[in-house]
Amino acid sequence: MVEFRHSRPIPVACCLLWALALHDVESAGTRLEALLEISALRNPFDYANPVRSGDLFAGRHVELSRISYVLDQAGPDHPAGYIALHGQRAAGKTSLLNMTQTLARQRGYVTARLDLVPADADPVAFFAKAYEAIIGAVGEAVGLTASDGRKITSRLVRRVMHGGTQDDFPLEFPENVAQAWAGGRLSEMALRADLEYLAEQAGQPIVLLVDEAQLVADRKDVLSMLRTLGTQLCGYVFVLAGTTDLLVRISEVFDALLRQFEPIKVEQFNEVADVHNCVMRPLRSLGLDSHDCFEDFHGVVQDLMSLTDGNPYEIQFFCHVMFHRWQSGETSKMVLSPGTLDSVREVMEVGGQVQDRPLISAVRKMSVDELVALNLLCSSLESSTVDELWFSHCITGAPSISREAFDGFRDGFVAKRIVEIDDGAVRLPGDLFDHIYVRLWTLNKIGQPRHPQLVSRYRFRALLTRRLEYALEDVVTGRPVRLLSTCCYGMTQGNLESCLELLDSLPDSPATSARIQYLHEAIVRCRFPAALDVTVVQCTYAGTTAVRWLYARDVDDIELTELPAFRAARERASALGGELRAERMRLPLKPWPDVRDWLVEHAGPAERSAMAGCHITESFDAYADGDVSGTVEHLSTAFRFEPSWMAANNLAYLALVRGEPMSALDWAEKAIPLTDEPKARALSRYNAAMALVKLGELAKARQGLDEAAGDLAPLPVPDYICRFLLVPQWADGGIGFEEKPRVNLPRAIDTALDMVGLTERHAGLRQSTE
Repeated sequence: MVEFRHSRPIPVACCLLWALALHDVESAGTRLEALLEISALRNPFDYANPVRSGDLFAGRHVELSRISYVLDQAGPDHPAGYIALHGQRAAGKTSLLNMTQTLARQRGYVTARLDLVPADADPVAFFAKAYEAIIGAVGEAVGLTASDGRKITSRLVRRVMHGGTQDDFPLEFPENVAQAWAGGRLSEMALRADLEYLAEQAGQPIVLLVDEAQLVADRKDVLSMLRTLGTQLCGYVFVLAGTTDLLVRISEVFDALLRQFEPIKVEQFNEVADVHNCVMRPLRSLGLDSHDCFEDFHGVVQDLMSLTDGNPYEIQFFCHVMFHRWQSGETSKMVLSPGTLDSVREVMEVGGQVQDRPLISAVRKMSVDELVALNLLCSSLESSTVDELWFSHCITGAPSISREAFDGFRDGFVAKRIVEIDDGAVRLPGDLFDHIYVRLWTLNKIGQPRHPQLVSRYRFRALLTRRLEYALEDVVTGRPVRLLSTCCYGMTQGNLESCLELLDSLPDSPATSARIQYLHEAIVRCRFPAALDVTVVQCTYAGTTAVRWLYARDVDDIELTELPAFRAARERASALGGELRAERMRLPLKPWPDVRDWLVEHAGPAERSAMAGCHITESFDAYADGDVSGTVEHLSTAFRFEPSWMAANNLAYLALVRGEPMSALDWAEKAIPLTDEPKARALSRYNAAMALVKLGELAKARQGLDEAAGDLAPLPVPDYICRFLLVPQWADGGIGFEEKPRVNLPRAIDTALDMVGLTERHAGLRQSTE
């Protein structure tokens, strides 16, 4: 694991409970050889192409909501709408454009797609291409015919545009394009007339989606014509996706009419949950979960957040390499290790042309101190001042270079044009490839520092919040106090206070706070104390304040301001003109059963899902402590928050080994319909069958075992090597049970069927003898 942050490792007991629950296997190596044949699977992380499937698309909830609002305003009689998706290259604009197209189609709209190339910057070329795309989309949706019955297709329109004659052709713009190619002018009136005709024929809004729209951004005549069309057209939505220059040009041309445009900036992920989904959705497409693929999934997610700057392209790239290393046998699971970083860099160096890039060439010649200074200087590109960058660096501890040396390196970088500083903000030339390589080269040369400050585009508040987290992690290491989990660097004190108010009053109304799961996690991890101590920590510099929270049980009585490490951090902040302050609040809690029942009833589905996951994780710790009843309580609570196969199957197996067959049968039957994964379903059917055997229901047990075998039979690799399994065996004229390690489920099913059959025959012989 690359040590980018102080992560919470998954307890060793996790493996033990998975073993009992029959969801895990003995080792990743066993799973490779006997279960998944991972080498035969496709690598699901396609970093080279934008996301096309909604099942693989992660995050962007706010952006999708704004897009949906504009689409919902569209109608055949409603004015044209405009959306501008803008951001840095490889930020995910095309993927979001693809999802916009999906949203439009879900509403029954006609969608036309336009992917621009440099030659399309010419106004005639642009509008001709857009027109063809709309003709093709409308023709496919409703069919277009001329008065003589001929089908109007993109091919026919293209022929007219290039000078072909067509008698009684009902459309005006293709002939106008032909005239424009010959030196004439484009007719906005002809284009508008045809677009009105096409909208009438479609009967539904037409959504034109334009990718790489920055290619026409410098052509004011193109944007002006789009603006003029929009003031008079109904039934259209124009969606333009492009780099950051796009919005600047739109603002210049549309001016006061900018309100017609919905500008949506596509940035890196700021929420850990988005990075989580960006990693897991491709894996789930193969039927894998985090426990299959990672030893410390949450740690990897946190490290990816730091290492990739939250960029979805980079996340996919790094995961592609991790998955490949797993497939090739270099690692037992997906790990983000120094070896992984070296592999990523080697992929980038294929072709041997990286040194031809000016920035990379300069970086490869730098000393360790120069690399530290460059990354520090570029850790909040185009957002933070040099003083802000230095302050955020020092808040975590004594710097490895002096301010004087840092300033000297900065001046040298500017003189060599390695960086540019404009109005106090730092720019780093080069593209995303260069910036990724700079991070990797730096880590390769300086080793694995605890809290590296790498090239990033985070704004100063986000950067300061991240550095504050690092500082607090160091302050509380080894003490019974933890950082409160948060959604993102933008979570505020107001979010927390709204959660506290809800838990204090438990109102008979829905929980409106989307952050309540984090306070729930604090209560659960503190083992349901009578009161919770929450310390609010604020760090302020140059008018920007970052806030984080620590929590502990009231009986631990941790006063942060009395800790030497905190006082040292406060003195560092003060010496640089900043402020670090902390205030502890003691929060009496209502009885846990009351809180739990209220959350189950009133929390939203996303929050309930997160809380269920928290209880499943805590069940590992309870089991490690020998607290089986606590393990059952956590899993039962998880199931109440969100019925899941994982919780139900774990409870079924625990009931089996505790000698409670009726409870085991009940939970196994609940688990079966909660999964679409054949092996998981077969496992639960097997557990149910074992419960039926214990209850003497042999015919039903045989039926369940046959169904389990049927789940596995069609699979190319039906093997399912379980770390432990309750296996029947013949004993004293009947069936006994033994928990065995490393059992292949298909063989266990066959053995159980043999035992059931033998028992039935033995019973029949006994009856005939009697």
